[in-house]
Amino acid sequence: MSGAGASAVAFATSFGNTWPERPKPVGWARLATMPDDLPRAGGPLVAACRLWQIGAERVIAADSAHGACVIGQLTMGFRDSLPADDPTIGAMLEVAYIDAAEVPSLPRLQHGHAGIVYGPLGGLAVEPEAVLVQATAEQAMIRAGGRGPT
Repeated sequence: MSGAGASAVAFATSFGNTWPERPKPVGWARLATMPDDLPRAGGPLVAACRLWQIGAERVIAADSAHGACVIGQLTMGFRDSLPADDPTIGAMLEVAYIDAAEVPSLPRLQHGHAGIVYGPLGGLAVEPEAVLVQATAEQAMIRAGGRGPT
């Protein structure tokens, strides 16, 4: 793994210096192979969404064996379809977290990767494919240049 590019590191550093109270920007990237020394998601990670939260603090990777949320496995590109009788999906439908009509159109990654790595943007060992920034509306406008220099 070669490391995050200079622009990603500069963004992470600038964001952290400007708003140290905010969670660190999180980068993620697909991996063709899972290096043995890469920390993996373990235990009962019910939601793949939790990987973003962990990734704000430390590097973590997930493969097709992680977690119990089949929606996460589907969107991460580790599953082709959803089982009809899955209790997690049943609970999501019951509390109206998701509508059954939404499931076929959920965005999903293409198959072909061994895993996905998440981590603080400034310390990610690979070039990120995407970045999650947890910011207020004002912070997002400033970062986007909508309110002058940062």
